[in-house]
This record gives sequence, structure tokens and C-alpha cells, in this order.
Amino acid sequence: MKGNFSTQDVYLAAFIALQTNFNPKLEISGRRVLFTFPSSDDVYKACTTYNQGPFAEYAETVKVLRGKMYAKKEEMKGERTDTLKTQH
Repeated sequence: MKGNFSTQDVYLAAFIALQTNFNPKLEISGRRVLFTFPSSDDVYKACTTYNQGPFAEYAETVKVLRGKMYAKKEEMKGERTDTLKTQH
């Protein structure tokens, strides 16, 4: 197999790296970083396993919780700013 497989998903990249023992090449694409692996049956098998098992669901849950965490931090920043404005 020739070519490469690239993903922006750090969780998928980590899973592929664990399953295949391949270290991804990191490439810049615009403002994003791509994790690039050599195309192989092992890489595509790892992708299939990731997407069919609980791994993708776990990664998506982490992403949702991280988003909520950042939103809460921003909410707290806004409250602190409002408190400072009312104190002066």
C-alpha cells in the first residue's frame, strides 16, 4: 500500500500508534496539525477497531466534557470580571 493516512483526531492517532507501534509524523495544514501514518492494513484495521468499539465513544465523551469544562471556566472569568466592575 502506498500513500499516507492522516487525521486531526489526537485520540484516533493515539489509538493507531498504540495498535501499530507506528509513530505519526506531525504536519501543519493551515491552523491544524495532522497526524500522518504510512498507509497499511494495520493502520486501517486500527481505524476500524477504534470506530467499532467503545473507543470512539469514549473520545467523543472526553471532547464534550472538555468543552463543558472550558465553558465553565469562561463563565467563571465573566463572573470575576463582573464582580471587579461592581467593586469599583
